[in-house]
Amino acid sequence: DYSYKTGSYNDHENGVIAFNIPDEIADYVLERTAYTDGIIVNANGEITGYEGEQKTVVIPEYWVEKNEKDNTSTAIKITGIKASAFAGKDVEVIELSENITAIPDGAFRDCTSLVSVEGKGLTTIGKESFKGCTALKVCSLGENIKAIGTDAFCDMQSLTVKAANKHMVLSTLQSGAKEIKIIISES
Repeated sequence: DYSYKTGSYNDHENGVIAFNIPDEIADYVLERTAYTDGIIVNANGEITGYEGEQKTVVIPEYWVEKNEKDNTSTAIKITGIKASAFAGKDVEVIELSENITAIPDGAFRDCTSLVSVEGKGLTTIGKESFKGCTALKVCSLGENIKAIGTDAFCDMQSLTVKAANKHMVLSTLQSGAKEIKIIISES
């Protein structure tokens, strides 16, 4: 902070230089930090609950935690969901970031309004994760799925899974869905 009056840098004044962030960078950051109000995140980057009222829940790649004391922000990578975090909540659509690789036991149990779940990074779905989700019609699991827990989709009308091995076929058959379509992949 240079002062032309004193010829020194000790005037303790701050200057702000305005600049525009390129659209590509703004879009990149927004895609990774956009979220639904009401999501509760712990310091380890795990979703521990939901207290919002929105029907569509977007779980971002990163959570921005603001420190009111020093006006700084910290980005926390969202890496998981705690068991029963959304159980019984009135949500219709869940969009998971690719950082979420596992849905723990009972995470969405009894979400009777839940219609759609999208999770391209998922590898594991725990026991009874979607049990009681009677409206669930679409569950986009992606090709990385390796394990489905017992009764994970109990009460779901129809489930389609790409199975890479015998274990996945057996897991799918024990998922609890009423109608099951298995696509055998060659990997």
